[in-house]
Amino acid sequence: MTQTYRSLYVRSGVTGMTALCALSTGRETLVRQVTAGLVMIVVCLTAFGARFSYAITISAAKIEKGIVAVRGTNAAASASITWEGQVVTQANVNGAFRFTTTTLPPSCVGDVGDGSDVVHVVIQYCGPPGEPGPQGSPGPPGPALVVKDSNGAFVGLVSSPYNATVTRTIDGRIFLFDVLPAGVMATLDTLYFVSSDCTGTPLGSLPSSGYSTFLPTRLIIPNGDADHLAAPDAKAHYPTAPPTFVVPQSTAHAGPVGTSYHCNANDFPIADGLCCNSGAESGTSVAPLASFDLSTLGLVPPFHLEGP
Repeated sequence: MTQTYRSLYVRSGVTGMTALCALSTGRETLVRQVTAGLVMIVVCLTAFGARFSYAITISAAKIEKGIVAVRGTNAAASASITWEGQVVTQANVNGAFRFTTTTLPPSCVGDVGDGSDVVHVVIQYCGPPGEPGPQGSPGPPGPALVVKDSNGAFVGLVSSPYNATVTRTIDGRIFLFDVLPAGVMATLDTLYFVSSDCTGTPLGSLPSSGYSTFLPTRLIIPNGDADHLAAPDAKAHYPTAPPTFVVPQSTAHAGPVGTSYHCNANDFPIADGLCCNSGAESGTSVAPLASFDLSTLGLVPPFHLEGP
């Protein structure tokens, strides 16, 4: 009987010890699992905390004077800052940055990045382009040396102050001519004609620069007086095509004192105060001329200079 009880005691003791050991082992396992979980939570929180601490914050993004200006903080320290994928600046050690750029996304939303984070930025004062506005009025002319008449009307822009040569746009074309205080100077050129009586299209010799649609065109003003001033109603001629070789049959020129009433003995008066000389001339290179009346410019001498 006693042996039976001892056996039972021993068995019971062994069973109890086994249970105690099993319980102890279970507790250690649980502690290890809990500890590992806590460590993982700390690591995750640390990682997320670090990430959140460097989440880029945009404090301003707007258009200023035609360019995009952006300011921000919380970028990675000293990171290269990109705008639309292109490096535009570098953050300081505190993660602050600012930059300007002419790159404007059509959607008015741009991407700012620091190598590990990218944020979408809505640009203030940005919108689709509007329709073009109406043409504004011309601005005042810039500073220049100009000639004006007695009424203050523009005569021409001085291109050579040594001989008072001026330029002026007439009917969309830029012309050169000389002036004096008393008025426009005549050139005393000869006009050539293929007819024998100075009728038809007049022809004229061109300066050494030749015919050009790019350079200013020098006016031919054959009717002048003894002081080389053009008559108020004189015609100003200009070439309309390159010169060709022609054998003229008559020529026209101004009279000795600027009127057709003082033509030479072998000449006869024609229109515009000129004298015509009939007779074949030597062949020469001349260009066809068009003309306008100087009086259409409405200039009233005396002329004077005005500077910038």
